[in-house]
Amino acid sequence: MTKLNLGCGMTHLEGYINCDVVERCHPDKIVDLTKKPWPFPDAYADEVLMDNVLEHLHDTPSIIKEVSRILKPGGKFICIVPYCASEGAFNDPTHVRYFGPQSLNMFVEGHNIWYTEPLFRSITVSFIDR
Repeated sequence: MTKLNLGCGMTHLEGYINCDVVERCHPDKIVDLTKKPWPFPDAYADEVLMDNVLEHLHDTPSIIKEVSRILKPGGKFICIVPYCASEGAFNDPTHVRYFGPQSLNMFVEGHNIWYTEPLFRSITVSFIDR
């Protein structure tokens, strides 16, 4: 099972290929998520984790499209972002985007927004206080 931890920072997870652009994090693989296509083949990963990464990247639709491209059919995308109304969302000056409970729905089947294509079958939104 191939699992990617994209934008791992100092959080290296066992069983994952830990990827980051910052060399001093000592990732398993240096990956610049702003440069597309990412250095993974189509349908490569069973799981993609982005924990507090998406809010740092411009052009969310192209990032989500790359995740969809590298995921195997039936693969799992876990995306953790700070809630838009939380203090943490606004305290970090490197955040370029804010997310609410329905921000990623436009990429899910059944949420027919005309300017995006559905890339995922389902979505679960959870709120975690950390």
